[in-house]
Amino acid sequence: MLVADAPNLADWMQAWGSIAAAITSTIAIVITGALLRHETRARREEKEDARRAQARLVVVEWLNRPRNELELPAVATVRVHNHSQAAIYHVKAHDAGFGTAHRLDRGQDVPPGGTCELSWERDARELRGRREPRVEFIDSSNNRWYAAPGGWMSNKAPEIVPLRRRRWSFRR
Repeated sequence: MLVADAPNLADWMQAWGSIAAAITSTIAIVITGALLRHETRARREEKEDARRAQARLVVVEWLNRPRNELELPAVATVRVHNHSQAAIYHVKAHDAGFGTAHRLDRGQDVPPGGTCELSWERDARELRGRREPRVEFIDSSNNRWYAAPGGWMSNKAPEIVPLRRRRWSFRR
């Protein structure tokens, strides 16, 4: 003989309380995960901001900028201003846009508040298309940066586009 009591009010309240606690704890875990993700992203942005602080104060100016593609100068000249409180090192100029970046200067160190000018002659191939110069430098935290006139700046090397690509290569 089985004797079973029917659930009473206390049993029902305990069951609904357990269900509500499970739902509430799941919501709390989801909110905690979202806050952790937000905080991690904010700290990453702060760290990147601090890393870019000095590089943001370096300004590249193209002195003899052409008005159009037909007036490209035979000698390109850029001026690099270091408005930061620390020196920048190994400042080099590149002519972007060909199969390899042409390193045009051995590299100069620019003191805080200093300026340097980099000049180079362009060959006939470079004069055919519009090629903006790129400047490469290392900041006081030993981070390598690439900059161009007009404010473009990146810590990744600029993409170099070859004049023409070989589609077929035959090997014997």
